[in-house]
Amino acid sequence: MTVPNRTIVLAGATSESGIALARALVAEGARVITTGRSAERLDPLRAFGAAVEIADATSLDDMTALASRLGAV
Repeated sequence: MTVPNRTIVLAGATSESGIALARALVAEGARVITTGRSAERLDPLRAFGAAVEIADATSLDDMTALASRLGAV
């Protein structure tokens, strides 16, 4: 899969595997929007260029609000 110039929303990105995936996607040229419940745990994602949104991937309300904020991606 080629990812340059694509926007990818990665929900629940604060796990070790989520961080690694986000980092790899950014390195390949994707615009990565990551979500998580903790601003503190999202901070490292900003360091390598991922956008962050505080949202709980298990919450329908949070995911609906996120979709409203992001619009078409």
